[in-house]
Amino acid sequence: MTLAPGPSASGLVPCPACARPLSPAATSCPECGHPMRAAATATPCHACAAPATTRCQGCGTFSCAQHLQRIYVWHGKGGANELRCATCFASAEASKRWSVVLGVIAVTVVLIVMLWIFTSAKQRKAEAPDRPWPTYPLPPK
Repeated sequence: MTLAPGPSASGLVPCPACARPLSPAATSCPECGHPMRAAATATPCHACAAPATTRCQGCGTFSCAQHLQRIYVWHGKGGANELRCATCFASAEASKRWSVVLGVIAVTVVLIVMLWIFTSAKQRKAEAPDRPWPTYPLPPK
């Protein structure tokens, strides 16, 4: 005789498919998309005729687990893996690419400015190699 998984001491229940702890109020597992309870009305997936089990975390479109893709999304001080539909996934991927491009441009600009400062200091030193350091009179005691 096997016992059905029940709520833990923290009030969470395990997902039957992946065993991730979930709230008892969850309609589906965010990790694997497994439905936690039967929906009152079966909402079809936006991409196929299968019943939708999860919402896209980008736009909220209902989807089956097959039509969602996992992507790491940065949220200010941290990020999270999110399930996204094809449109939101492509948008997040493009955003990641632009972030990399802008980062490379910023590093390049900083390196060019540093090189310019270094060469201009070297040029000034070459123009006046024998100029003595300025001397200042000592303050009276």
